[in-house]
Amino acid sequence: MAGTLSEGIRGYGSTVARLARDAKFVFRVLKHPGAPWSARVVAACSTAYLVSPIQLIPSFIPVIGQLDDVLVLYLGMKFINAVTPDPVRAECSHPDCASSKRGGSVLPSVLGLQPENPRI
Repeated sequence: MAGTLSEGIRGYGSTVARLARDAKFVFRVLKHPGAPWSARVVAACSTAYLVSPIQLIPSFIPVIGQLDDVLVLYLGMKFINAVTPDPVRAECSHPDCASSKRGGSVLPSVLGLQPENPRI
């Protein structure tokens, strides 16, 4: 019985780690200059929903409050994976993604604007 419980906890930990990795991937796609605008819009909306205090089902409601966050992240990931080119997806899936190293605001990259004096 104890072996089954520890396996269940280990499986839960890997699921949480995957969700964190997927959330970081969505944020990297949001900042990547080669990502299509539709993927950026979906990434921005998914990220905004996850951090917004105004939600469809409040997060303080046990279980179901977190399930809607997971559903938004899942649907966003499915769309982003469908429209993002393979090289951009491969680059954004690694922690050392160039777009995650850049500083500055995310808004210009979402709108497709390039700043006049980029930070180096």
